[in-house]
Amino acid sequence: MNKATTTRSTTPAISTSIGKTAPDQLTRLETAVPQRRDARPSLAEAVELACGSCATPATARSYRAALSAFARVCADQGVTQCSEIDPSVTAAFPASLTGLAAATRHHRLAVVKAFLRWAAQAGWCDSTCAALIPPGRRVRRATSPTWSEDDCRKLLSSTETWRDRALLWALTSTGARIGEVVHATVGDFDGQTLRLSGKTGTRSVPLSPDARDAVDWYLRHRQPLDPAAPLFTSRQGRLSERQARDLVYAACRRAKLAPRGPHTLRHAAATRWLRAGVPLVVVSATLGHSRPSTTLDHYAGAMASDLARGLSSDPLWSEGDPPQALAHPPGAGPEGMA
Repeated sequence: MNKATTTRSTTPAISTSIGKTAPDQLTRLETAVPQRRDARPSLAEAVELACGSCATPATARSYRAALSAFARVCADQGVTQCSEIDPSVTAAFPASLTGLAAATRHHRLAVVKAFLRWAAQAGWCDSTCAALIPPGRRVRRATSPTWSEDDCRKLLSSTETWRDRALLWALTSTGARIGEVVHATVGDFDGQTLRLSGKTGTRSVPLSPDARDAVDWYLRHRQPLDPAAPLFTSRQGRLSERQARDLVYAACRRAKLAPRGPHTLRHAAATRWLRAGVPLVVVSATLGHSRPSTTLDHYAGAMASDLARGLSSDPLWSEGDPPQALAHPPGAGPEGMA
């Protein structure tokens, strides 16, 4: 076993499925308890271990913001070691979040609760501390802005290079996060599907025929290719997330569309699939969400109008009338209700 493997096996892995606004994403702690339980790190060291085990840089940043806020509250109480965390400290943390947006408050409570459970399982702090962190208020996200099918076609037709065309088709076809696509390798594309690695693990997503052709044609001009080489490159090497975002913004300008980032293509794909009748669980798995309820939190608004259209075809609905089950019977009102 090499050094890197040994280090990884003894480093605690904290769950990376906590979403900013969806509390049900806090599912479980995938904890690899350290072999040396007598080694108790400081709070700062534990925070770095937790953030370092996150699956993606974006998740690490969100963890670090929440845990840094908790560490500041601990420092105000004179606590610098995990073993010193007690009920008085955990009780002070929720009060420090007053004035924050509900989504931010919920996210920080969820992250700190997960962190304390993880630290307790490692034997670093009291196991009762996590139970003292209250659950945040559930916040359902507003429907994100997206592009119509015509907008997507305009964007795809505005590309100037084969690489740009292949990248936009890959994003449009898979609904993947930009980081998942730019970190893919040549070997992750098998001619039919694209293997993506994200915060919920690895998944293979089939590409549409146009997307397959675009990626295949782009790769033909890069022969010979190493399967471990980046799928999308720039002159400096691997195409960075920032370069990919700039590429999408430039395509927006050429297509005369409102400037939006690559995540809008993800929203557009999810919205198309749901409106086409693709089952929610399939859409959730394709997007790499931890569970279908996460997808519902994001796209409930997009599904509402389709639900109304579907219900209008229900044979129990009268043409142009409200559902009979919802209509008030004659003479009934609040006074007559049981």
